[in-house]
Amino acid sequence: MATVGRILEALGEKYPWELACEGDRVGLLVGSRDAAARKAMCSVDLTLSIVERAISTGCDLLVTHHPQFFREPWHGLDLDTPGGRIAARAVEASLSIACCHTNADCAEGGTADMMADYLGLEDRRPLEPSEGAFIAKIVVFVPPEAVESVADAMAGAGAGRIGDYTRCSFRSPGSGTFLPGEGAEPYSGNVGELSTEDEVRLEMVVPSFSLGRVEEAMIEAHPYEEVAFDVYRTGSRVPWGIGRVGSLSKESSAVDLFSSLVDWTGSRRARLIGGAERVLKVAVVPGSAGSLVGEAARASCDMLVTGEAGWHAELEALESGVALALLGHSESERPIAGAMASVLERASRVGQWEMEIEVFT
Repeated sequence: MATVGRILEALGEKYPWELACEGDRVGLLVGSRDAAARKAMCSVDLTLSIVERAISTGCDLLVTHHPQFFREPWHGLDLDTPGGRIAARAVEASLSIACCHTNADCAEGGTADMMADYLGLEDRRPLEPSEGAFIAKIVVFVPPEAVESVADAMAGAGAGRIGDYTRCSFRSPGSGTFLPGEGAEPYSGNVGELSTEDEVRLEMVVPSFSLGRVEEAMIEAHPYEEVAFDVYRTGSRVPWGIGRVGSLSKESSAVDLFSSLVDWTGSRRARLIGGAERVLKVAVVPGSAGSLVGEAARASCDMLVTGEAGWHAELEALESGVALALLGHSESERPIAGAMASVLERASRVGQWEMEIEVFT
């Protein structure tokens, strides 16, 4: 049977919690990690009516994208506030509530990548890269006969991925020396004697938020009693962050692109500001992009697609010559509910949880 804690682990593998923006409330908002989760509902927004829908359909867990009534600052469980009423009703009905917000916005395969995938953006990168996360390199020294097993364990924990490639590594042979002391149980050599052994320097890249898991897996698979390894911070460009910027496979017009996005999101309140005839480079920021119009202009974008931006941002876009497509905040992020449900469905199959999953639309 699934528990809320196991579901949070599954969500964190797809949308790493460490990618959430500072101060954002993600993870478990209401409930217990030990609580059973036989049925879950996924939705974009968190409102009392959605909570009531989850309760009425027998859900134990509600997973939302927005934590809108649980934002900073938190002043306690005030039942006269929307957040307080939502929390109280959930507790009363034993409904746990979890949230994947900016971690799902920043992650690979999250809200921004889903929109970029729909548009077929090529050579994409984050419009605003994540500040706290980085690409690390972990280097370990392994006897030749154990290289494959150690590399397999590290790759299984998240190391060695570069773009669409996995199990990437660099291996170079060399010699290692060691002098086992009293009480040591060396893999090779003898206590009290200096040994020189053939070793392989194994190097693999790893996201900073996966370092702990990779180190544990590496040490577990390594035959040495004491494992020598180094971790470096690289200068590689990170694939995580708010928004994506890239190029269309062929030019379009702002009007045609806008119409296609309206159909995709089902938005009934979309607006297009500016109407460039030739659009090739596009930035997408599902949700809100009021502070990112300047970034889109500096990236030489012809168009910025978002949910909402605000009056000042609209004027900035007009003055900058960037067409601005406003699809509605929730509408621009609507596909994430189904994506989160897919994560839970896969985890349920792998774990044989037999959990029911519903998407609120």
